[in-house]
Amino acid sequence: MPCYCPRCGKQSLNFDAEKAFNCTQCEFSYFHNVAAAGAALIEVDSELLLIRRARDPGKGLLGLPGGFVDPFESAEQALQREIHEEIGIDVAPASFEYFGSWANRYLYRNIQYHTQDSYFRVRLAERPILHLQPDEVSEVVWCTKAQLDIEQLAFCSARDALARWLSE
Repeated sequence: MPCYCPRCGKQSLNFDAEKAFNCTQCEFSYFHNVAAAGAALIEVDSELLLIRRARDPGKGLLGLPGGFVDPFESAEQALQREIHEEIGIDVAPASFEYFGSWANRYLYRNIQYHTQDSYFRVRLAERPILHLQPDEVSEVVWCTKAQLDIEQLAFCSARDALARWLSE
């Protein structure tokens, strides 16, 4: 079904079923590339901090603190902001250790978004005092490698990242 082209205004914009919208009239192309997101593996001793998601997608399932990168932010800046917003602690980007990146799918309001999720390890000396954002996080769960069930995680990229964490 054609949509209206933002350049010429004609109802001539078609999706190529892969990643681009193309106008048949003025040759405008819009590439719907992946969205960038970041998440933190926050560790204290041998325990990992997990959050229980308070909203969809994945409401009630486990995840890691993190979220989407806003315009003009680096992955580290976005993660610092998201950690503060979700669990109320301030973590300096200098303490982030890149862990890896994985592809993900994010179903939001019946639209499937493709994301590239960057994971960073954060090692803390002690459990911080947390201030949860209740509309995003319903609880925090600390677990060891022996206690972690990756099937309880909301997103495939988190399952992949934590499978690697478990193998270390």
